[in-house]
Amino acid sequence: MIEESQKQISVLKKGIEYIPAISVFIILLGLLKQIVYYLNFDVPIKYFMGISELTVVISDNLLLAIPLVIFLLILFYILDTQENKAVDTTEEEREIIKKKADYARKINKRLGRILMPMIAITIVLFFLADTYILKVMIGLFFSYQMLFFFPVFFLDKAINFERKLADTKVFLLIYCCSFYIVLVSVLEIKRIEKGFYTGTQIITEDSTYISTPQTYFIGKTEGYIFIHNKKEKNVLVLPTSGLKKMLLKTNP
Repeated sequence: MIEESQKQISVLKKGIEYIPAISVFIILLGLLKQIVYYLNFDVPIKYFMGISELTVVISDNLLLAIPLVIFLLILFYILDTQENKAVDTTEEEREIIKKKADYARKINKRLGRILMPMIAITIVLFFLADTYILKVMIGLFFSYQMLFFFPVFFLDKAINFERKLADTKVFLLIYCCSFYIVLVSVLEIKRIEKGFYTGTQIITEDSTYISTPQTYFIGKTEGYIFIHNKKEKNVLVLPTSGLKKMLLKTNP
């Protein structure tokens, strides 16, 4: 009972230690979502948003928050399991690890022959892509390739194989989080372009703006409102200081 209690306290302490890193990770995910979303409309969002607003992007959207909590819990479990692995191993275990590492090196050689040409082709396709969404998808594919190439590439020490495997799991989970964020951003872009906010009214001191299928509201930060003109491919940026009233209408 005492040992179980001590173990729980130890896990809790480790969880507290990971809070700063996980907090930074959440902020980076929020930044990633905003960059992917607003760059589709050619808005350099870094000039219009403060760091304090990035966490709200995650917390006010259950579609993002619930899966991310699951991802982060798995991440903590992997890190905790990795830290608690025994250092001492028997001769038999060392032999098994050595065989695994030898096998990993063989995999690495084969992956090198396949992945390097694939990475080169992906980079070429990225620059040839004529749509933003296609660039995002190709970029994700490139990230996927890099994710699996480099961890396996450095599997060269037999005794560290298990640690490297745990690191690979962490990289994979981080990639899954990033992929999920980008996927949600792309789906949100499509929803907005199909007229999700059609009928929304933005009333300022000087004028009234109504969201239509061609000129539509795409988002708001603490200091600015963004209206995208689909035909002219530009964005009207309105300061919220001049906002009198906003009637938000959504079309599911």
